[in-house]
Amino acid sequence: MVKVAERIYSLGETNYGICEVCFTRYQSPIYVCPYCKVGYHALAPTVKGFFSIRCSCGHKLPVTTWGRRKFKTLCTECGNEVKYTKVPIVTIPIMGGANAGKTTFINNHMKSDAKRVGNLTTFIERFQGRVTKFMLFDTLGSDFSDSHSLKKYQYYSYNNGFIFIIDPFVTARLLIVSTQPPNYMLSDILDTLILYLQKNQGLKPGETVNKPIAFVITKTDLLAESEGTIENNEERFLRENGEELFLNKLKRTFSNYKFFCEGKDPKTQKQQVVSWITSESVH
Repeated sequence: MVKVAERIYSLGETNYGICEVCFTRYQSPIYVCPYCKVGYHALAPTVKGFFSIRCSCGHKLPVTTWGRRKFKTLCTECGNEVKYTKVPIVTIPIMGGANAGKTTFINNHMKSDAKRVGNLTTFIERFQGRVTKFMLFDTLGSDFSDSHSLKKYQYYSYNNGFIFIIDPFVTARLLIVSTQPPNYMLSDILDTLILYLQKNQGLKPGETVNKPIAFVITKTDLLAESEGTIENNEERFLRENGEELFLNKLKRTFSNYKFFCEGKDPKTQKQQVVSWITSESVH
């Protein structure tokens, strides 16, 4: 009966947490006894106690959902203190080459109450009527040199979708005339992601990924001077600029993708990208 009551009490709440230091996703944190500081990897009703258990220090510890919330909680992997959250969590890694515009994309989406620590940006906002916690991860461009580099980022295994930032001046045709060409091509970044999914997520050659991925073309204000507007014509722009191979690879690998480009209102554009991924991931 206690467990049934807990399930009813917790309806609509998330049943996991994510450490904001090491990015481990855990089902249950370590609960710390407030008296002796001993950590418990699980506190739940058992035959030894429906409402509480006795710690080795002699004090009673509540084991119900509402009782556990009073405890200090730690990440199961790194031991960092983690905060209890009951709202849904949306995690989105942002990828792209060096100087593609990943950080600018995140900064344009940040609100006054957003928190930025290292490569993680978190903020709370309503989505479809529910308060939701968003976690955006800015992956270093240098980490796309090989698929093994992505393995250290655990959020590539449990995210809701991907955002792929495209610098239009890295397209094959514009790269030829660039005075400061970068040391990567768009296909290189995509290949790294695909290889990571094959090596670590069980993706087989010929299979497709259903997880949503948004391809966002940045710096369109600079591009307009020579190419004109490309809004709603992103695929044609890429094809006409030598990225046929890139387009073929993404279409073979991802079944749920959409193109965006920075318009006149970058903040609105970013919200549309994140909202699209979130809506597709909850279907």
